[in-house]
Amino acid sequence: MMYASDILLYSFIFILSSIFAFIGLKKYKTNRFISIILIAIGILIPSIMAGIRYDVGVDYFSYLKMYNNVVNGSEMYFRSIEPAGAFLITLSANLGNPVILFFSFSFITNLCLFLSFNKLLNKDAKYVALAYLISLFIMFPLSLNVIRSAAAASATLLAISSLIKSKRRNIIKFLILLFLAFLFHKTSIIVLLFLPSFILSKKQGKKYLKPKIFLLTLWCIIALFTPVLYGITKNIIDYGEYSRYLGEIGDAFSIPIANIILIIPIAVGYLYLRKNRDKIEFEQEGQNYLSVLYCSSYYLPLSIVVGWLTLVGIGGLSRLSLLVETLVYCLMSYILLMMDKTSSKNKKTLVAIIFAIVTVSLFVRNLNWSQALPYKTVYQEEIVYERKN
Repeated sequence: MMYASDILLYSFIFILSSIFAFIGLKKYKTNRFISIILIAIGILIPSIMAGIRYDVGVDYFSYLKMYNNVVNGSEMYFRSIEPAGAFLITLSANLGNPVILFFSFSFITNLCLFLSFNKLLNKDAKYVALAYLISLFIMFPLSLNVIRSAAAASATLLAISSLIKSKRRNIIKFLILLFLAFLFHKTSIIVLLFLPSFILSKKQGKKYLKPKIFLLTLWCIIALFTPVLYGITKNIIDYGEYSRYLGEIGDAFSIPIANIILIIPIAVGYLYLRKNRDKIEFEQEGQNYLSVLYCSSYYLPLSIVVGWLTLVGIGGLSRLSLLVETLVYCLMSYILLMMDKTSSKNKKTLVAIIFAIVTVSLFVRNLNWSQALPYKTVYQEEIVYERKN
């Protein structure tokens, strides 16, 4: 099988990383110093893999060119990019090594994902490590291509997790973290539209059910009418560099297969809720699960918007669903966590198999989509990075 050894290498790195994270979390109560060291190793392992790569990921040479432009005193890019990305490119250029650039983006992405899962899954070592493993299999290949978008998506998840899990509605913290995501990719600002829904997700009980359904349905309808809304707003809102593409919206609609696959865990989440609402509704862990499930559901309207944008080929905008996709990774782990308490072993095994198929399918798809195969390192190529005279 072509690239089998590379696929095994990715898999080994991801599993090893998650094992370190798991052991680190297990030791947190007894030895925090060792715990933090082990968790750090778990986050560093895939980040180093991303850092030392060469010609892996569609956008690899675009970022390398920006790095070289800064090294040579030229304009970084033909258009301005977000401040956080520009800072990391400039910093690595000043330090004289592009490995630092690719490592930094990956480390930030992996760190934000881990911290978010740890918060959302109540520091449960087994299920935090599982969510982290799922994210590595699905998100890591994407992060080798859509570098800034992946960092923004992980920071967005951190913002959402702070809102869901805070005892008070910590909107200020949410806005600060979302601003961090915005500094990596400006499309993150879209999540602000869902803020009322995310706040409502913390409210449980039948009287909040109809408002939740109404808001989710409303956003799905709005997403379906994206071309119409663009036609109404294009003379009011400055869409900047995207306006030359957006004019084609409405010519075709096609939701990517990856988005359809990730809707499966959301459907499983609601099927589980339908059978077990009475068992989980009044428990704190159950209420957290309901919040994660509801917020994950906003992957649906974003996927509909992406359906309008996919065939148009609009860079960052066509990856809007990434902003909530990371919540779905957490949801898969959360469903299995809840099933530990409420369901038979056979049912949990069946769901685990379904999620494994979803994860592996997206892993293979994303490796190919991101052009992450074959995996090569800077040590396998004779590369010289030097300043021009």
